[in-house]
Amino acid sequence: MSRLPHNLKGLFPEGGKTFPDKKRFRATGEYRVPQKGEYYLSGAIIEAYQAPFDLEFKQWIGEMVELVECPHCGGYGKVAKS
Repeated sequence: MSRLPHNLKGLFPEGGKTFPDKKRFRATGEYRVPQKGEYYLSGAIIEAYQAPFDLEFKQWIGEMVELVECPHCGGYGKVAKS
């Protein structure tokens, strides 16, 4: 396993979404070739993309998490793993 770069520590939106929903993605720490259907993190402004087929190049693998609304303030500060 490779060391996770500092710019991949956080939550990222799904790429190509004009109005992002409550789904966010975080790095799993795996750096390998994504398989069809898996999410990977990429871009100058990091976003998550779903591999349409088995890719041929290594990427940082991402996992989907869902933001949970805080009952006290109405903000989204907690993460529930999907």
